[in-house]
Amino acid sequence: MKNLIYIFILFCFTAYTQTFTHSGYVYNANEIGIPNIPVKVYKRTTPNLQGFTQQTNYNGHSYYRSIYTDSWLGAKAACEAMNGHLVTMGSQAENDFVFNTWPSGWIGFYQNKNLPSYSEPYGAWVWVDNTPVTYTKWNGGEPNDAGGEDYAQFVGGGFWNDLPSGVWLNYVLEFDYIVTTSSWSLVTTVVTNAQGQYNINLPTNPSIEWYLEIGGLVLPSLTANDVQNVLNTIITNSVNAKKYYLQDVNNDSKITISDAYYINGMISGRFGTWLNPTPSYRIFNPIEWNTIKNSNAKDGDLLLLTKPLGTGILYNALKKGIASYDDFHPAIKSMVDTNKEIGSLLNEFNVNAATDVTGYGLIGHLYEMCRAGNVSAEIETNKVPFFNNVEQFAKKGAVPGGTRRNLDFFSKNVEFKDSIQNHQKLMLADAQTSRGLLISLSKNNAHSLASFCKERSIGSVQIIGKFTSSIYPKITFN
Repeated sequence: MKNLIYIFILFCFTAYTQTFTHSGYVYNANEIGIPNIPVKVYKRTTPNLQGFTQQTNYNGHSYYRSIYTDSWLGAKAACEAMNGHLVTMGSQAENDFVFNTWPSGWIGFYQNKNLPSYSEPYGAWVWVDNTPVTYTKWNGGEPNDAGGEDYAQFVGGGFWNDLPSGVWLNYVLEFDYIVTTSSWSLVTTVVTNAQGQYNINLPTNPSIEWYLEIGGLVLPSLTANDVQNVLNTIITNSVNAKKYYLQDVNNDSKITISDAYYINGMISGRFGTWLNPTPSYRIFNPIEWNTIKNSNAKDGDLLLLTKPLGTGILYNALKKGIASYDDFHPAIKSMVDTNKEIGSLLNEFNVNAATDVTGYGLIGHLYEMCRAGNVSAEIETNKVPFFNNVEQFAKKGAVPGGTRRNLDFFSKNVEFKDSIQNHQKLMLADAQTSRGLLISLSKNNAHSLASFCKERSIGSVQIIGKFTSSIYPKITFN
């Protein structure tokens, strides 16, 4: 058994970013890192996108209809997070094709007020992908800028209408290529360092599947008893008593989803008795991973926040000269600290959903979790952590414009108890740069994760509330 190797997987989760950092260690049976082990990264594209209807292709492009509604700005961000864009129209034929397939919703046409040609209601309309504007199909009397309408939607007959961004509609995601399920292809090869660690940065694109191959090692065939003994040993000594192993069923040095299904079928319960036939294949490492999304929060889950809030208010106070560098220094340290350490624990503790708190503030990103998971959230406001003096500066008016807009935009989905003052509401909506994580997981696992982090001084994890079932998602601050 001395030749058996395993990987300790680390996850660094960041929502709404363009890269996903995957780190791991290749150890020998004595948990000593093995250097100079090649780790190959493979990918394939797939047309299956979570949150969207089936793929439709036209003229070398792929189109998807969103399942959920969103504001125009939210729809734009969601499309770009997938390395696509809101649909653009270069011709009558394309417009007719998209409209006849999905006859309503946001399109990627908007009024850019920063351009010299800007004027209401006709000036400076542009496509999100900078496609030249060679074709338009405005409905009669549109655009009319009725109430600050700067964004375009489909209406009857494939014509367009201008609306404010805050209206929530379905939308169409476009890729400038045909999205197909391709064969696996080698992307890159990295090598473990002296400690046996590897690091890989990959684009966060739901249309791409990834897997890793650990090369350079020849492993013996193992019996069912061998495997069970190793698993029992590792489970006993592992964080949260949980390690998963996959089986290379066809002995091709690659681990794919089909291998995972196979080995799961051979195990009864968590790690129980191996079923017949007795496995005689090599046991590899857990090299498929699941990106944790913001859409799977469960009724009864507790909600954890991993960093204090208030970076936007502190920075604004610093600019106004009413805060000192000493006031702002803890925020700087928080912004510099990555989520790598806490992110490495997410799968260990069976996290259901997670997102980071950035420009939309706690209110905005929490509501996105509620809406995506069809749940509501109840927050104990006094348990939400803030940096020192944030409340003092909020009372003095050191509140960024983006924070005020967050509160205005999401307030229709939020209920505050009467004792919560306006400056406190703004604190809860403060646009962040610290990128703390909002994490949803079961009650038992939430307390276990919080305790684990406290014992090891990982972040400043705080349980701030819970999720409840709801037909109409909302946030209640008690």
